Amino acid sequence: MTNKLKMEFQPIFMAGHALGKKYKSHWKKIRDRLVPKNCPTCSVCGFVARENRGLIHADEVWEFPGPPKALLTEVRPLCVYCHEAKDYYNLLIRMQNGIAAARLAGIVQEHYCKTNGCTEEEFSADFKAASAEKQRIEKLYGYNCAVEVSYGKWTPPERPPGLKIPERQAVRTLFVRESAIEYDKAGEPIGGGTWYREDPIKVRDREIGTFSAAVRWLNSLPPEERAAAIQEMQDAAELADDYDDGEYLPDHEFPQVTAMWRDTVSSR
Repeated sequence: MTNKLKMEFQPIFMAGHALGKKYKSHWKKIRDRLVPKNCPTCSVCGFVARENRGLIHADEVWEFPGPPKALLTEVRPLCVYCHEAKDYYNLLIRMQNGIAAARLAGIVQEHYCKTNGCTEEEFSADFKAASAEKQRIEKLYGYNCAVEVSYGKWTPPERPPGLKIPERQAVRTLFVRESAIEYDKAGEPIGGGTWYREDPIKVRDREIGTFSAAVRWLNSLPPEERAAAIQEMQDAAELADDYDDGEYLPDHEFPQVTAMWRDTVSSR
């Protein structure tokens, strides 16, 4: 008889390579697809989590065709008990370290036997077989194997390169400027220091108020679009600065209004 629920213990050299651990934001998107908010269902025992979505996990299934390759072949929804049973070896270690409650061992064993329609003796035999398979793979690959991991169709999309240093410098000057402090004869500071932008820059239907926010937005764009976006930010910043300085009104067209505006700016 083929078990519906199988024990599969991860080799020690796979530490840190799980998709869910290595690419958390990408993993969340995968989990959200596999474990919907409404009535997620375990793919093995059929349990439906009607009230608590957290009772259904997203589980990674790996194959080891030969050193040094490891292949992610499936990601599936598993209820918490099926997940604990699949990696019963890890559950025992967590129990020994006081991380998992000791009573879980019996609960998970009972769930395994009920799901597979097997006896406690068959459960013990399956555990020994899975432990032996784990040891076989570790011996074949080596405990310190520099494993070559393939995530298959779940491979995270490549991130575009971040802003280049000249680009970051150009953007930073839009939000932060530094100059040497000048002093009068009495030793009092009269100018210089650090200037920070007070009002956000409006560009492409968004308002960007800080250097870090600008970098995040630009990094989200394709690299070939960034130069144009930076130019748009520079133009928008220049327009806003001219507006603050009263330079948006030509003196020869509105001399009285412009004079009033300059008086207001100079009195700030």
